Amino acid sequence: GIHKLDFEETLKQSNNFIYSSSVAQSGKHSILLNKENPYSPSIVLSGEELLQDTSKGNRMATVQFYYKEGVVEPGEGILVTSIESSSGIYYYKDIHFNTVSPKINQWNSISIEIPINEIKAKDDPLKIFVWSPQIHRKIYIDNLQYEIVFSKPQ
Repeated sequence: GIHKLDFEETLKQSNNFIYSSSVAQSGKHSILLNKENPYSPSIVLSGEELLQDTSKGNRMATVQFYYKEGVVEPGEGILVTSIESSSGIYYYKDIHFNTVSPKINQWNSISIEIPINEIKAKDDPLKIFVWSPQIHRKIYIDNLQYEIVFSKPQ
């Protein structure tokens, strides 16, 4: 199944996310990352739900991002996946937006594969989010999602 945050409805998560209507890949809103709010809302999926789905495809996290000027630098926009137990994070993988040679003034896409076999227990959640420890320009994100991608037969 697909789990998607399109940022059209204000989420009941604790941070004060900035919903922007200046650009959106779908619908009318995106999330603006800035120094005060460097994190996006998270998709949180239970280990149990992920382990129950035995589909053969690759588990992918994807997000769309947009910026209006300059060149995105390392640390400006990072798509993160993590798995944690009550004692802390034991799996962490990220990909920086600048690694996909993004284009200015258009929506760019970046993805990361999630190895479900890393989940150690059904109570351990998978988290998918974007954060931006370095911010030199406005970065908008939209359509953060988890999906199973099936490879096409050769």
